[in-house]
Amino acid sequence: MSWPGLARLESLDVSGCDLRSEGIRALATSTRIENLIRLSVGRNDGGDALSLLLASPRLKCLKELELGGTAFGLHNVISFGEGICAKMLRHLDLDSATFQPEAFVQFTRCPLPALRWLRLNSVELRPLGADRLVRAPFTETLEELYLDNTRLRPEGVEALASGNFPALGTLDLSRNRLDNRGGIALANAVKSFPALTNLRLWDNRLGSNAVVHLAASKLLANLTDLDLSGNKIGVIGAIALAQSKHLKNLASLVVDEKAVTKKGKTALLDRLGESVVSFR
Repeated sequence: MSWPGLARLESLDVSGCDLRSEGIRALATSTRIENLIRLSVGRNDGGDALSLLLASPRLKCLKELELGGTAFGLHNVISFGEGICAKMLRHLDLDSATFQPEAFVQFTRCPLPALRWLRLNSVELRPLGADRLVRAPFTETLEELYLDNTRLRPEGVEALASGNFPALGTLDLSRNRLDNRGGIALANAVKSFPALTNLRLWDNRLGSNAVVHLAASKLLANLTDLDLSGNKIGVIGAIALAQSKHLKNLASLVVDEKAVTKKGKTALLDRLGESVVSFR
């Protein structure tokens, strides 16, 4: 990484460039990365060299880091937690990353005091990982959390519902097979998510029972965006949403047209209007 222009860059995307250990090591030892604010380096099979990069004292300005598809061992995560960039990061993308069991436990112990945005889509958290995540110190500062397709199941969302996310505005729990049990657990998690404005629950096997509980919950009071597409909420669920007293701020609602039937569609449109309701 001897290119002189690198020193002037604030953003560098080398994700999926087949850098391997040699390329990651060259980047980590470069004296020209001190001005980087955004770095995308995922899907490169960096091996042990990744630890060197994550611990680099030269990444002192880094605010956004993408490590999608990375295979994390314990040493990688320890290096990350001890590096200067961990103290500055606001945005961390770990889409499709894999963790050795002890590595994810260590990740949840990282302070990350500035973190506001975290993507763990397609990371196999499962309920145990969710239980570890809610204990992480950075949950108190997170404003956006993306957990699409993380195999949470009802037990996982119950673990999340027991946590404390005081600043969280956006929560994506799509494709996690939450079932009615998980939906009801979320409806009862008002104190855990007091700042929630954007909730994505598409394709979660939610039925009318879960949606009735959600519609009656103060969890929806601040919502501007709610995605329930891919769920068989039925006419009962649609009418419950239409009659909810907690949807006064809603600007976007997405549901499946066939799932709500003509009667449910009419009820939603009469209450919220075409500018708010979208049908798929």
